[in-house]
Amino acid sequence: EAHIKEEIKKAKEQDAETKYANDCLTAAVDNATVEVPQVLVDEEVDRMFTQFKQRLESQGFNFEMFSQMTGQDEKVIRAQMETDALNTVKVRLVLDAVAKKEGIEVTEEQIEAEFALIAANYNMPVEEVKKYFKGSVYTTLIPRNVRLAEAPSHGMPVIYYDPRCRGSVAYMEIKKKKKKKEEDII
Repeated sequence: EAHIKEEIKKAKEQDAETKYANDCLTAAVDNATVEVPQVLVDEEVDRMFTQFKQRLESQGFNFEMFSQMTGQDEKVIRAQMETDALNTVKVRLVLDAVAKKEGIEVTEEQIEAEFALIAANYNMPVEEVKKYFKGSVYTTLIPRNVRLAEAPSHGMPVIYYDPRCRGSVAYMEIKKKKKKKEEDII
């Protein structure tokens, strides 16, 4: 019984911490003046819609079946996702600004902790998780911005579309790291 009480106490503490963090984030976003480019919202709606279709498929449905059952087509679903997408982009922009201002960067320790969390969630050894992600995890953050989102609609990579934007600079940093890693292997 004491064990159960301790588990309940931990769960309540975790819930309180999560609520506090969410309340702080909500207050920061509500007080921020952020111009949200529509292209970023559209990109987020695309991501959300793709995830929605994947969830349906994991439950043995497809979007056509869902649409027939509910009478909602893709346009209606996407319109319903617009507000959540807008909020998600706002939060991301505010967090990016805070991270930049505070000089927050991802550390190797944080990456290791994330590998450990993934391993625990999937009941796998950490080394197996690392093998799966080998060569694809870098500490460089790719900041989302309008130029990064616009580039595909112009049929070109962002490094050609706007080589000086923050997204291009970050991708070039990854390219340098990848090249260095390949040189170290050879």
